[in-house]
Amino acid sequence: MAGFECTDQLNASGDRVDMLQITGHLELLREDYARICSLGIRTVQEGIRWSVVEYQPYHYNFETVLEMINAAKYYNVQQLWDICHFGYPADLSPLHPHFAARFVALCEAFVNFLVKHRPLEILYITPIN
Repeated sequence: MAGFECTDQLNASGDRVDMLQITGHLELLREDYARICSLGIRTVQEGIRWSVVEYQPYHYNFETVLEMINAAKYYNVQQLWDICHFGYPADLSPLHPHFAARFVALCEAFVNFLVKHRPLEILYITPIN
């Protein structure tokens, strides 16, 4: 199994640390999948990056996630999805009164999105890391 670091948290200075951008995985998506396949790896952990896909409360854009899904489909790689990997939108914190409701809505939106694009695929999720 492989995994691509998908932390998208705010650091102590208040700057967003988006590891999928920093590592170049988003630009090298197909190449990364080809590399893991060349090693015989057929399962990968990916992250949706809550801070990116929920561009405003309860509004989602899974375009980048769709690129990941398509790369996995092309290379016949199973994906395990990380929904919240140490990052969440800047207007939330785990103690915010709306955190749980927004997280539930995000999970529902992602499941609906994934079922639309990969209806027969088994969904594997690590909700919060």
